[in-house]
Formats: sequence, C-alpha cells, structure tokens
Amino acid sequence: MFVKIKTLLLSAALGLLPIVHAELNLEIPETILSSPSMAPASSASVNFSSAGLRRLRALRNRGRVVEDPELNAWIRGLGVRLLAQTEYKGRPFYFAIVRDEQVNAYATQGGLIVINSGLILRSSSESELAGVMAHEIAHVTQQHIERMIARSKGNAYSNTAAVVAGLLVGSQNPEAGQAIVSSALAIDAHNSLKFSRSAETEADREGLRILVNAKFNPKGMADFLGKLDDGVDSNYADIGQYLTSHPLSAQRVSDVSQRAARYGVFRGKSNPSYDYMRQKLRVLTRSPAALDNTPPYATRYAKAYQLYQQGNSAATVQQLKSGTQQFSEAMLLARAYLQLNQHQQVVQLLQPLLTRYPAEGSLIMPMAEALVGLKQYERAWQLMSRVRLVEQTSLDFLALRQEVARLSGRLGQAYLSVAERNIRIAEYKHALTQLNLASRTPKLTPLEGQRIQQAIYRAKRFKK
Repeated sequence: MFVKIKTLLLSAALGLLPIVHAELNLEIPETILSSPSMAPASSASVNFSSAGLRRLRALRNRGRVVEDPELNAWIRGLGVRLLAQTEYKGRPFYFAIVRDEQVNAYATQGGLIVINSGLILRSSSESELAGVMAHEIAHVTQQHIERMIARSKGNAYSNTAAVVAGLLVGSQNPEAGQAIVSSALAIDAHNSLKFSRSAETEADREGLRILVNAKFNPKGMADFLGKLDDGVDSNYADIGQYLTSHPLSAQRVSDVSQRAARYGVFRGKSNPSYDYMRQKLRVLTRSPAALDNTPPYATRYAKAYQLYQQGNSAATVQQLKSGTQQFSEAMLLARAYLQLNQHQQVVQLLQPLLTRYPAEGSLIMPMAEALVGLKQYERAWQLMSRVRLVEQTSLDFLALRQEVARLSGRLGQAYLSVAERNIRIAEYKHALTQLNLASRTPKLTPLEGQRIQQAIYRAKRFKK
C-alpha cells in the first residue's frame, strides 16, 4: 500500500521535481519565517519537543553536526545564556554547529537553532555571534514559524513538493524523511520573502533585547548586519544563502544600529572561550578562512592544535607547556599527553579542573581515557557516570562510555550507550535491538533496568 501511494505521489508531482530539486535541501528543511502581522497559531497545537528532536536527529544522522564535546558545550552555553532572557527558557532548545562554509544560521520549528561553521569563523566577536543566535531564538519565541504554517495551509503545491522530497529521503532514511514530511508547510517559507521581511525586523528587535539582557554588546548585532550590507569585507563574499533566508535592507541595518546605540557604551568583556573555540573550529573543519581580531593566546593555541591534528604531540606539548593553562589549553595539552601515552600526566593536569567542574563531559572524557590507560577501569566508569545524558550529549562521549562500561564489566551499560547513540541519530530499529540485549543482561541494578525501559519507550515513540 505504501509503495502504491508513493508511486502515485511521485507520478502526480513528476513535473514539479526539477523545481523541488533546485529549491529544497534534502538533508534538512531550513525553516524560514513569516510575517509578524499574521495571527499566531496556538502554542498548544505545536509539539515543541518532538519537532525539535526530529529535526536535530535527522541532521545528526547525515553526519553534518560538529560533534566535538568542547565545541558543543560552548555553543550550548551561549544559547542557554540567551534563552534565559525569554519566556521559553523552560522549553527544550537545541543548538548545533554544522560543517558548512556558507555564512548562515537558521531556526526550525521545535527550537532547533543551527549555526554554520562558516558564520562562526567569519564573525569578529562573541557579541556578533550571540547577536545572530539571539535573532534566531527570537524567530522561535515570536512564533513566526507557527504563523507561517497557519498562513500556508491549503497550499497544495508546496505540500506535494515537500511530501515528495520526504519520500525520496525516506527511501534511504525513513526517520529523516519523516522529519521533512512533518515540516512540509514550513519549507514553503523558503520562497516567501515577502512575508519574512517584517518577521526579520521583529526578530532583530526582540533579538536585540535578548542580547542586551544576556550582557552581550548590543553593537555586535549591528556590526554583523553592517558587514553583510556593505559587501566590502571579502570574508563575507559567500553570503548568498544567508541573504536569501534573511532579507536585508538599509532600513533594517539602520534600525538595529540606532536601537543598539541607545544602550550606550558597552562595559563588559568578551569571554576568551570565543577566541579558543573559533580557532579550534577552523582547524577541525580545515577551513581556509583567515580569522581577524585574533589575540596572541588564540594564535598560539591554533598552532598547537594544528600540530596535534598532524600527530605531532611532542611539539604540541612544547607549544603549550609554559602557557597560562586556560581550560581549552589544558584540554589540548591533555589530548597531546594521551597521544604520547603519558597517562599520569593527564591525571595530574586535569584533577584540579575536575574539582571545579566535576560533571563536565568534555573534561571527563580525557580523564577517563587516561584512567583506562592506567587500567583503572572502575574509577574511569565512576567518572563517566557523573555525566547526565541529554539529547545533545556528544556521540564521541557515548562511544567512550560504551568502551569504559565494557571494560568495567557493565555489559548492560555498554549496550545502553550504543542504543543512546542510535536514538540520537534516529536509528531507532538498531537502538531497540541494543536495548533488548541490555534488558537481558544479568545482574542489572533496579536503576539500570529503569533507564533501559525508559530508553525503549523513547525509541518506540519516535519509531512510529
């Protein structure tokens, strides 16, 4: 029956397929936004959590998300800081960096905020980046997506095109296809710029309020828009995708600049983590981008990280050993020591940081690897189990969790770790296979059994 329906739909829309192929990103729908003058849909009609989860998992399934634990913790930290200034702070938002040189960011229904690596690398300050993120958060909190859906109902062309696209993707990845079909109405906004202009203005104003209340420099948003508008900076030459989805005008730039100026001179300071993480992202993604406004400590870190990526750990240690030992530098130094099998050095280096950040996953990972190297498997597991698993837990962390659980004799936890990874990339069938094995593992504690059953429930819920 499904094959027959699929054939009919494909046949009915066959003449539209060239247009769909040209306009639609089959990897993940980029939800662009509608006019704030439209009546908002009821928030009760939106399954906020489910919509965001499906889109995030489809994105991770395609391998586009940067899974580095330190980068993930940093971008989520920025997002949570901004989100705390909205009425949506209790809702599940997701912040992801994707490998894409295009200067772009977008929001989807369900609170997924996607930031391209190219946008981060071409920003010049933490406040510029935060300004873009605040703008995207505002699109969600102002219900622009729901308004667009209410407006777009009944558009037979856009619905058919999106369903066809979803079926095409679904033939290779059912979960990703389902994510696209569920976003059918939202996709049409990609071509509805006449609605999005006023939504962009509203998102600018609300985003600026969020930015200021989160203690960022309001000038950051104005500076970023100004660079896009003047077209002089060569770093912003590749901005077609951003301007297509975020229409820009001189009036809009002027409005943001004037409103930002009303807040006066900014007295705060930028967090050094911005400089470190931008350099790490550049090396990790092998981007050719030349970064401006780079302080000496970040340049030094970038050289050390490049040496590490090349496998020259001894040179990495020499580059960092006499440094200030900021968090990111200590993390990189620990990684270099691990490559050199100097496990005790890692323990000595990271123990003071663990006292300050006892449940930070990106810090616990190299410490646990060092303990495994010292054959202290039980101690490594006790460290790993401190970290509460959340939706955006790094896939690398879950892989290490599986190995440490196995080495410490916790087969049920090893199966559970594999299943949790599969759930996060929308591979629910494989997750259920691992969870069934986990549930049959002998000597499970009541808490372990409960967590396995909860994971089974989550996998079955989204598999439908």
